[in-house]
Amino acid sequence: MKVTVIIENKTYKENLLEQYGLSLLIETNGSIVLMDAGSDESAYTNFNHLGFSAENINAIVISHNHFDHFGGAPFFIENCSSKVYMSCEADNDYYTKSLLHRRKMVSRTDVIRKYFNRFEFVEDQIEVLPGVYVCRIKEPNRDFFCKDRRLKSL
Repeated sequence: MKVTVIIENKTYKENLLEQYGLSLLIETNGSIVLMDAGSDESAYTNFNHLGFSAENINAIVISHNHFDHFGGAPFFIENCSSKVYMSCEADNDYYTKSLLHRRKMVSRTDVIRKYFNRFEFVEDQIEVLPGVYVCRIKEPNRDFFCKDRRLKSL
């Protein structure tokens, strides 16, 4: 298994962008899994600078529904044909807020609706590729995903 950091808070190469967010590329068993997608298109820019091609991604996994993990997802989803795996309860949008206004960061609902046939909503555990599993973690009084059940009816 090989894990390549696509983007995080600090960069390790001069030609790569850094940002608040995370994206990892996992190469295992001859497959490529994108784990999270950073905050915006910066992760996709780094991905390309590192010499990767989106059409080679076999699965996209979004660990949780915060903008710094999902914000860059549309750039990857638009440029590959793989399935996207995320929580069954991840249907809310996030906003930045200042004293006078708020601005929508990324509309998860818009992205999910546009590519709905490619999304797989994880309720417990699922094998996304041979030998590669995604498990939804639930803790008492702390669900890592939002609690909106409307996704199933989109």
